[in-house]
Amino acid sequence: MVINLLLKPSSKGDVFESSYDDFEVQAKAPENRLPSSHPFQTLWKAHLTSLTRPGLYDPVIDAFICLLKGRPNWRSSTRTSTEDIISLRAYVREILRDNAPGVVIISGDERVYGFHSRRQVLWQFVCVSQRLVDRWMVAEEGSLSHLGLTALLKTTLDHELGHWFFTLKTGFFSPEIYSALQIKDVDLRRTTLSKLPSTLREEMLLKNTSKKMVAPWNPDEGHSGNFVEVYSRGGIMEFAYGSGEGTMHWERASYCLPASYLKVYEEDSAAAYLTNKLSLRYTPPAESHASKDKTVVGGFFPTTSDQDDFPSSGPTEYDREVCIGYRGGFNIEDIKEEN
Repeated sequence: MVINLLLKPSSKGDVFESSYDDFEVQAKAPENRLPSSHPFQTLWKAHLTSLTRPGLYDPVIDAFICLLKGRPNWRSSTRTSTEDIISLRAYVREILRDNAPGVVIISGDERVYGFHSRRQVLWQFVCVSQRLVDRWMVAEEGSLSHLGLTALLKTTLDHELGHWFFTLKTGFFSPEIYSALQIKDVDLRRTTLSKLPSTLREEMLLKNTSKKMVAPWNPDEGHSGNFVEVYSRGGIMEFAYGSGEGTMHWERASYCLPASYLKVYEEDSAAAYLTNKLSLRYTPPAESHASKDKTVVGGFFPTTSDQDDFPSSGPTEYDREVCIGYRGGFNIEDIKEEN
């Protein structure tokens, strides 16, 4: 079974290094290849192998299919047979096996874990933060920090692959649209977009992620990357870069991830899947500290993030859409290893 794609990738999954200014501001395709001996090369190749064989990462592949078909519940349709599922998964895996996007380690922008640029010269790449890669490299192997950063790197790659697959389906943005979308001031961005010619506004609507692909906390805006995370993991993964003081914000609905879950992301976990039935989906604790009035439709948000990233200044928009639970204000180093 084949899905019609607007763009046909020719990339081969190579890894590059670039700066945010060169790549995103100057729109220069990267030329500096990451040395083959760099540890990230091993992580990326191992993760790509896991994605391209049946097992642990089936839910991630299914999420990509959702984005390509524009149907978040395609598997539950009475018209979807077992043969359809097998065929579609094989189709997506073939794209990843033969023409995976180039991965660019980006320096100079610490605000994000990764991103995907929907420009004509850059759409065949996905980006991850050099800060994230550097933190992972210096973390002691086997430590909770290393486990957490490994999990976050692989989750970030899946997140950006979601954006990339959606770009394959719908195409890159026109320069005028892309420039307008990069305006940081919200009011100015909206004004600029509203003044675009009607043909460009129509193009933007067609190429925006469908509202069917929503993250639980924002039902009015589709987001391909977040959709992949929520569909496959149950929520959005983050990491504590700050010092962390072990406080909890009871209004939230998030969980600090234990080592037992993070170990799923070790390289041999995909092979162990068939015997141990491991899962990417995090199962929260049975008990919950959230009030019953917080029980609304949505997913939980597994996190290892500290209070610097999530200020304790009271409820925010997140609270209306998450299920019961709590957000823990822990640094990942403060979480105790499980016996």
